[in-house]
Amino acid sequence: MYMRRNHGDRYAYSEAVLFGPSQHNQPIESLWGRFRIQCEQFWIEEFGELKETGDWRYGVLVDKWCLLYVFFPFIKEDIDCFRSEYNSHRIRYQRNAVRPSGVPEDMYNFPGNYGGVDKSFNADGVDIRNVTRLYNLSGSLPDYIPPPMRLIANRWVRSQGIVINRRNAKDVYLRLRRYVNNNI
Repeated sequence: MYMRRNHGDRYAYSEAVLFGPSQHNQPIESLWGRFRIQCEQFWIEEFGELKETGDWRYGVLVDKWCLLYVFFPFIKEDIDCFRSEYNSHRIRYQRNAVRPSGVPEDMYNFPGNYGGVDKSFNADGVDIRNVTRLYNLSGSLPDYIPPPMRLIANRWVRSQGIVINRRNAKDVYLRLRRYVNNNI
């Protein structure tokens, strides 16, 4: 809403957000349900098991960093795969629905071909600078693992001759965690 506060069209400020009954949420709820089943559930169970066995402890930075080091590339890969599949699947036409049909990626890039209208706008440079300053968005995002920890993990993985894959990830996490806890 902030970026649309000074616009004069019918989608300005508070009109930039849709309020209404829950049937408006059905498409996004469906998306989150599919995401949970196809992508997230495996990781919830995997990490839940680590927590139950005491092999991951909430708030312990070494556990967090080792877990991120080993598993994050696979989680990112799963999310990227889900996003790509979802954005390239065809949403079928529904006779009485007020929803568009087609391939999401195409509908986003070519809204006019699907009966839509491009609602994008050029944001004011002052607004962009204000948001950037307010939320500390300048520069690149920090690495999710501190550089010294990444260096230790990289050296250990190389010294062990390990190539981390989905089959050995849990074992690598446990071994890396043990190594870091014993040597730092």
